[in-house]
Amino acid sequence: MTRQSFALRFRPAPFRRAFVTSVALLGAASLAACGGSDGPTAPPGGGGGGVASVTVSPSTATVAIGATTTLTATPVDASGSTVSGQTVTWSTGDASIATVTGGVVTGKATGTVTITAAAAGHQGQATITVGPAAVASVALAATQTSLLAFVADSVHLGTATVTATVKDAAGNVLTGRTVAWASSDTNVVQVSSSGVVQAISGGTATVTATSGGVSGSIAFTVTNPTVAHISVTPAYDTAKVGQNTTLDVRVYDASMNQIVSVSHNRQYLASFIATSINPSSGVVSLVPPSSNTFHADAVGDAVVTFTAPAASIGINGKITVIP
Repeated sequence: MTRQSFALRFRPAPFRRAFVTSVALLGAASLAACGGSDGPTAPPGGGGGGVASVTVSPSTATVAIGATTTLTATPVDASGSTVSGQTVTWSTGDASIATVTGGVVTGKATGTVTITAAAAGHQGQATITVGPAAVASVALAATQTSLLAFVADSVHLGTATVTATVKDAAGNVLTGRTVAWASSDTNVVQVSSSGVVQAISGGTATVTATSGGVSGSIAFTVTNPTVAHISVTPAYDTAKVGQNTTLDVRVYDASMNQIVSVSHNRQYLASFIATSINPSSGVVSLVPPSSNTFHADAVGDAVVTFTAPAASIGINGKITVIP
């Protein structure tokens, strides 16, 4: 019997192909079970594409120095849909005018500045105008609030200086602001454009200062002085018939503060003294509305008496009328 030899050849290729194919199928089954996809991945958010632009709202705004305003940046795709989950970086064109942090803009100095919001390589901008800080309060202080009317030494007794301090909401003093002054009763006190208050007559009144639509007020009390002394110069006068002559009558309070020289403020003298003439007619007559000017009517002598009824005091003067 003849033996035949058979050589067995190992052919691994089909087995390897079958094994690789099995592994590939197993991998595909596993990915399907985990929700994965071999297609393109959509960006997060509502859009179906990447960021195409950044919209900043509002696009223009005004803010006062020291105040803030908030901007909102919205990344959008080419279709205009919001792309969420994006990091937005804010910057200012001039930090000396306004700063920005997280979209909150703070005014620093008057001017105009561009605020930029950047996301995914795209930018959006807003224009911010910074104006003067808004006035929040006006505080008034006076050198004195109790005044004496009709006093010649008005610098010390009849006037006061009022200072207005203007502040913003943070309590910062605002300088260079326009202040308008007003008195609630100009018959009691008057106030100048620089805040100097002048007593006019007895009573109470309020002085108001207004700046930026905000006002502050302060009250004043004015007292009419009581006449304690009267003087007449000259005590003896001469006038020709048909002429006028004036006697300089001055009144003082108990401290010898002069109460309006009649030669400077005649209308107020009648508030303190009464004038009488003896004889009451024929020689001189009073020239209204004055309390101390007389017309020479006829030759003769006349005695004029100035009386302060409140103090029950008086003084005489004499006028001789000549041809």
